[in-house]
Amino acid sequence: MKKVFILDGPDGSGKTTLASKLQDIYDIPIYHLTYYNDREKFQRQFDNVTLMLKEYFSGKRDGFILDRHIFSEIAYQRVYRPQVPLIEGTNDILEMVEHRAATGELEIIFALPYNRSQWFENFTKLTNEREEMYSGTKMLDVYEEYLKLWKNLRYNKNVHRYDFFQNMEGKNKLTLKIDE
Repeated sequence: MKKVFILDGPDGSGKTTLASKLQDIYDIPIYHLTYYNDREKFQRQFDNVTLMLKEYFSGKRDGFILDRHIFSEIAYQRVYRPQVPLIEGTNDILEMVEHRAATGELEIIFALPYNRSQWFENFTKLTNEREEMYSGTKMLDVYEEYLKLWKNLRYNKNVHRYDFFQNMEGKNKLTLKIDE
């Protein structure tokens, strides 16, 4: 059975590029989680993706890539939607994902460049090209929220930090040990 990858990180950090490369290597589909201002629609989408994870853990589904999941909900909610409660089941889902990463059943990759200024410069450039992107300096706070989330999980051997910019320069230290 192929692995599941959860890719998370702030906008403009290379998640989708990495997802595409992983798809080419492992021949598994990509699912992108998109935030909707319509809470019911977003909850349904999130529930569907979480069901896919549960089906994978029970052996009913093969591997796949999630381009965003629980960590995005937490980081963006803390910065952009603090008055809006997290989606239903967030704590249970977070616990499940952390546990399954610890047992080696999935890989969590934080697309979180080490050079925050370089990332923010790239992000700012992308806001002119991508309509759906958040904008402004509050994104620096989103980066910091992801950094906190990564620090809480960094000692788990199946949690990785990926630097898109170092990878582009051939300097990325990320080595994924994936069993198919």
